Amino acid sequence: TDYRNDRETLARDLEGIDATLAIIEEGIEELSTSKTGYRERAAAAKSEAVAARARAAELFAQFSERVDAADAAVEEAVTMARQAVRAFRVAGGAAGTRGQDARGKLEPLSPAAKERSPFKLVSEDRWQTGQLDNASAQAEYVAAAILYDRFAAAAVDFPFVTQAKADLEIADADPGVLAERRDGARDEAVESARAAVEGYEKSFAGLNNNWTVPAAAAAAHDLLSVLEDPAHVTTAIANYEHAVANRESEAVVQPLVERLETLRNR
Repeated sequence: TDYRNDRETLARDLEGIDATLAIIEEGIEELSTSKTGYRERAAAAKSEAVAARARAAELFAQFSERVDAADAAVEEAVTMARQAVRAFRVAGGAAGTRGQDARGKLEPLSPAAKERSPFKLVSEDRWQTGQLDNASAQAEYVAAAILYDRFAAAAVDFPFVTQAKADLEIADADPGVLAERRDGARDEAVESARAAVEGYEKSFAGLNNNWTVPAAAAAAHDLLSVLEDPAHVTTAIANYEHAVANRESEAVVQPLVERLETLRNR
């Protein structure tokens, strides 16, 4: 009897084991199917990643092409502005020499002869020299403003290119090129803006202290406050105040009045 009971118990145990094995085998089959699915999805994801990186590289190449084209246009504009600076300086130097020569020819003459001499008007014509000095300063300011645009564009593009290099592993992404362009443009812009300030100061007396000169100098100091030192704002304000003094209601100076108010509230 005990033997029979043992066999029945063993049979029940074997049935339970068989059921458990069937569940395990079913689980193994499901795992195998899942593993295959995971492998397929992983392969698809890898393929998509490769395609995405290829597309990213293609889009980056298009971006770089547009950036380089824009920078080439900037370089051309800066070159033209600097050519204008040189031309105005040469003309200003010639005008200054002409006036100096005229004053030299007047020096040995008597007062009456000086009044009759054609060199008298030439010797007193400081306005032309002042205008040419002012025009040279304006061309320097134009160059500084263009270079500021190059500086600002490179500063904006730098983090994007850095991310493209680090995250997307785009071989052609070179943040160093943009960093060099950004820093070089800033240095050149500061140099041109300083030269503009010097030119405006030089031309002020020759233009009979015309109010447009401090207005232009204010704009140059305003630009330098962004590129070099915020302390330039104080000088910009002083120049704007000089430019608009006693003419605040005139329409022609309203943009200056508005800019002055903005700087005062900065």
